[in-house]
Amino acid sequence: MDQPAKDKLRKQLEFYFSDSNFRRDKFMQEEAGKQAEGFIGIEVLLTFNRLKALLEGVDDQTAGVVSALSGSEAIVVSEDGKSLRRKTPLPEVDNSAQRTVFAATFPKDAKLEEIQDCFQTFGAVDFVKMLRKSENDDGPKVFTGSVFVEFDKDTSAQAAANAAEVSFKDEKLEQVIMAEEYFKTRKTKDKKRKRPEEGGEEGKGETEGDADEEVEYEKGMIISITDLNDDLQREEIKEKLSEHGEVQYVEFSRGDELARVRMASAEGAALAAKGEYGHPWKLSVLEGEEEKAYWVRLKEGQKARRTRGKGGKGKGKGKGKGKGKGRGKGRKGGKGKGGKGKGGGGGDEPDSKKTKIEE
Repeated sequence: MDQPAKDKLRKQLEFYFSDSNFRRDKFMQEEAGKQAEGFIGIEVLLTFNRLKALLEGVDDQTAGVVSALSGSEAIVVSEDGKSLRRKTPLPEVDNSAQRTVFAATFPKDAKLEEIQDCFQTFGAVDFVKMLRKSENDDGPKVFTGSVFVEFDKDTSAQAAANAAEVSFKDEKLEQVIMAEEYFKTRKTKDKKRKRPEEGGEEGKGETEGDADEEVEYEKGMIISITDLNDDLQREEIKEKLSEHGEVQYVEFSRGDELARVRMASAEGAALAAKGEYGHPWKLSVLEGEEEKAYWVRLKEGQKARRTRGKGGKGKGKGKGKGKGKGRGKGRKGGKGKGGKGKGGGGGDEPDSKKTKIEE
């Protein structure tokens, strides 16, 4: 391997073990927890798609990894040259929010590396999260044009947020603000927002749900899968995870970088997340705000489908008991006031057992 190739490889490896990624990566945390000193086998890391691409054509890939990490200040190589670990423990306090900005709106075809380069002028960028959502219930998630950018220093984030102008390919971005300000603004707007049936306007968020909304759900039932193979089909995911428990729904379309699987029980999800499937998939059970955001988005989708399926008011006298679908009018009846038609609605995702939480 030449030096530029080694530099790219070292950069990718140091990202995997960085504070920004490691605290989010349940798979790597579990692997590190298997060893007393927190080492992760290089053979495990070599199943990651990005590493496989960077090491394509290298005969001894393990040796290539060790060579690339020579002089690394972030990663320690084991004495036998077969495992890696962080040089320092993961900080107990997560202050990433103070080092993160929210930015919009980027072109839908913008690449992660391009966005990262856009903010490098303000300081070293640790992590970029591109927000994605589905344009319809069954469609693949696409980039919304909004991102969260985490810097290594809070002063860099403040410099970006306070800049008179931030441009991407000579086009000025509409918004660059501190992430804390973004969430505070959203929280205020959501509190003021009325429900549609009360005369207000239904809000539309672009992240995976409203983190401040009360929602009921059973914890530990949702599995996140990354490092997916390009030819993967939804049916294959369902078939393989069904070996460990009932699969209620698979949120995935071919070409997606992420799959979400809703199991029928937390026990089944825990077993499925530890399963071996013959692919370099990285599986983890959703927790905390990420898990809550999934359920909020699901409930909002179910509510929207029910709203679309409600029938209109029946005209004429008498109480109509019609069950017309969509926006059809209820059936005319005898005496009294006109009744409401009941539409068929709902979706293909059933409600699950619930545990009520509220923030």
